[in-house]
Amino acid sequence: MGELGVAGDTSLVKKVTSVSVVEPRTHRDGQKPLYTDYCIVIKTSDIAFHRKESSVRRRYSEFAWLRDRLATTGRRDSDDVPTLPPKAIFGRFEVNFIEERRGGLERFLQELLAQTVFLSDLAVQLFVQTLLSTKDIDSVVSGETAYADDEDLEGGPPARGLDERRDTLDELATREAIRYGPRED
Repeated sequence: MGELGVAGDTSLVKKVTSVSVVEPRTHRDGQKPLYTDYCIVIKTSDIAFHRKESSVRRRYSEFAWLRDRLATTGRRDSDDVPTLPPKAIFGRFEVNFIEERRGGLERFLQELLAQTVFLSDLAVQLFVQTLLSTKDIDSVVSGETAYADDEDLEGGPPARGLDERRDTLDELATREAIRYGPRED
């Protein structure tokens, strides 16, 4: 589990984000392995996050979606986005490969969250702290759908009313705009 301090932070309270990728789980159809997912565990004192602790399961393809999205949003140089471990066609369900991939996914998130520009990205926050699909994350970030807040957080309390959900999305967007200026989509 890696702990990250935000580079360039001059506040008296050090913001720490601990991220780990644990518990790889291969899903099967009978004896045939279909895919492996991984549990992302976040513990943080950073105000960028809705929850101070959370866990969510994600597949490699979802990590690839996040990396591609960050590299193509136009707000940053794609070279700034950390790399993912390589894909594999053969041997992707072998124990050693799964463990190497788990470590690579953990490094990816640690490097990503060490950069303030990514730490404050709404898509990143939703990716690591909600059960929303990648399609739903896109919809929330684009403003097409109101953020359903706690109902989509693993182990979260019951969902709040629709008006409160919109307020939460507005608060997140405002916080991002205050930190880094308006989005230039």
